[in-house]
Amino acid sequence: MISVINKRLSSGFDLRKGEIHTFLNPYSYLLLRRNPELLEQFDVVHFDGIALCRIYEMFRVKSVPRRSFDMTSVARDVLKSASVEGKRVAFVGTEEGVVDKAVDTLQKAFSFEVALVRHGFFSSDEEMETFQKHLVEVDPDIVIVGMGVNRQEKFLIQMKGLGWTGTGFTCGGFLHQTALRLDFYPKVMDKLNLRWLYRVWRDPYVIRRYLLDYPKFLICFLSDYFSWRNEKPLVEKVVLNAVRQYS
Repeated sequence: MISVINKRLSSGFDLRKGEIHTFLNPYSYLLLRRNPELLEQFDVVHFDGIALCRIYEMFRVKSVPRRSFDMTSVARDVLKSASVEGKRVAFVGTEEGVVDKAVDTLQKAFSFEVALVRHGFFSSDEEMETFQKHLVEVDPDIVIVGMGVNRQEKFLIQMKGLGWTGTGFTCGGFLHQTALRLDFYPKVMDKLNLRWLYRVWRDPYVIRRYLLDYPKFLICFLSDYFSWRNEKPLVEKVVLNAVRQYS
């Protein structure tokens, strides 16, 4: 898992045609760990949680900057670029009505051209494939997808497989948050890296992630880390030395 991620990490951010981007935090790491073949088909992976950045640094894997698809980070840069360069943007995700409100808020703030908007719920794989083929015909320069982990990744991979050559981004809950207000996180929370605390206050359902899923993530990450480093012999040596010391 770590090898797959490391090959796709980037120290800078570039809006390149034909590339698809996704974002990892401890929760999405845990889910995508079950389907690493999805990550293998992405061009760029970003860390959208400060916790994952700190853990990577703590274990001296790599120094990775936080980049999230929201107004505190990448989303602002992408939409400014779309406005300045005249790029057409399509949005797919969240609930019907909610996505329209979010896109209206974004379009007013950045004045880019909207190519297509649709909510992220499909009655069947066939319905989604039909929509994807239509989206390929519309041929937006940028597609932003917020359908939840795994589904949003599969959506962009399938778009690329259908021949679409634009730039794609997964965005998690960005559209839902933007429907509430453009700058979802208060500036002080962003500056202090306390976005997670604000999420707990605004969306209490995420408490489960922090209390249950994050400890699971730590266990899985440690397993992945030692596998990546091939440290098993070293661990055994440390244990044996400890046993000898106290025997």
